Amino acid sequence: MALIKCKECEKEISSDAVNCPSCGAPVKPIKKKGGILNYLKKMVITWVVIMAVFYAGFLYIKNSFQEKAAAVKEEKVAKVKAADEKFKATMAEHNKQMAEDKAKREAEAKALAEEQRAFSEAIALKIEQNKFYAILLDDKIPNIKQWAASELNDCKEAIEKMKTESKSSIVQVISRNNG
Repeated sequence: MALIKCKECEKEISSDAVNCPSCGAPVKPIKKKGGILNYLKKMVITWVVIMAVFYAGFLYIKNSFQEKAAAVKEEKVAKVKAADEKFKATMAEHNKQMAEDKAKREAEAKALAEEQRAFSEAIALKIEQNKFYAILLDDKIPNIKQWAASELNDCKEAIEKMKTESKSSIVQVISRNNG
């Protein structure tokens, strides 16, 4: 307990006293209870606290939605990357198979051309032999002459047939190579 001076009479009084014992003046200022200003302060503080709570809740919910959206986006990106890798692997295999098929068709075309060339040479040799026999047998034996002429015609027909077949085969091979 300390002694303080009264504001009115300047006498020393106890700090616990509410009023001065000599003059009766109040020692501590009397606070007014209620009042519009005090009420407004409380309301403003209350509304500020409520708005802060709502704003914090809004930020929390917004953040959680953004995290979920980011997780979904990452999952989709991972799926797209996996599908892209699978597609690239499939395309590489397909391109490899196409290259092998093209090489095979080219080899078949070369073999067919070589076979046709060899056959044409053999037929040409046969025709030359038939011409030679036809010259030797000129007018001496008519049946042999007719036989040689028919053989010659058969050879010519075979050559023409081979030419048309080889052209169609080559066209087919070329179209397969280009297609």
